[in-house]
Amino acid sequence: MKRILITVFIFNWACQLANAQCMRLDSLYRVLQVVPDEKLKINTLNELAATLGEIGKKGQALFYLKQSLDKARLLHYPAGEADALMLMAGLEETLSDTYQAQLQELQQAEAIYRELGNSLKLAKTLELIGAIHYRHAAPENRKIAKLSYQEALQIRSTYPIGKDWVEDQMSLGALYTYEGEDRKALEAYQKAVDGKKLLGMEYSAQDKLLALYKRNHWLNKTFQESASFQTILLLSIFLGLSFVTSLILWIQRNKAYQLKKVSQVRVPS
Repeated sequence: MKRILITVFIFNWACQLANAQCMRLDSLYRVLQVVPDEKLKINTLNELAATLGEIGKKGQALFYLKQSLDKARLLHYPAGEADALMLMAGLEETLSDTYQAQLQELQQAEAIYRELGNSLKLAKTLELIGAIHYRHAAPENRKIAKLSYQEALQIRSTYPIGKDWVEDQMSLGALYTYEGEDRKALEAYQKAVDGKKLLGMEYSAQDKLLALYKRNHWLNKTFQESASFQTILLLSIFLGLSFVTSLILWIQRNKAYQLKKVSQVRVPS
């Protein structure tokens, strides 16, 4: 019975969510038909594309984004152009195995957001740049990804903690782990878990990951300390044996010298 009730609840929630998205799309389509200002039309196209992307209609989303980008460039509207570029890169990245075109679009958007001083959208763009480089595991890519996430996190740290801040910490933790920076990785994972708790979000997976990481870190540290202790112990035993051997040899040599001296005294002249 409980399973049936849970299933019904999930189904109703999904239907409500789908209805809300359909109503939002319908509203955006209506606004697009009547809005007189071209800049507002560009913003509406971008919002429509973002909504279509959320429900998996990426092809339609890209169609509207290309319209928005062309209009924004024609009208010299940098904010609309940057929004379209960022959204296009996010959608195309999931459709294509290549990433140079996406990086070029994101770098253009990044430059515009820096010039406009739009810090939150700059942070989002840096996160997308970091995510693309993170997926290409060459050392130079990981370095760029780390710098991108660090700057994005620095921006988000000036605002109240949110989901994006937590995800940035998790991404940095993974990058620090790749580079063997255990202390920084552990610190980033811990902040991510604390952020999840603060936001009331589900954090069991991250908590388990953090616990596992702590355990592995402790085991590695213990193993290293144990190995160092064994090395010191073996060296001490070796030095002790060497000393004892040297002492025995010295005693035997001294006894032999004494015997030789005594025998020389007893020999008649």
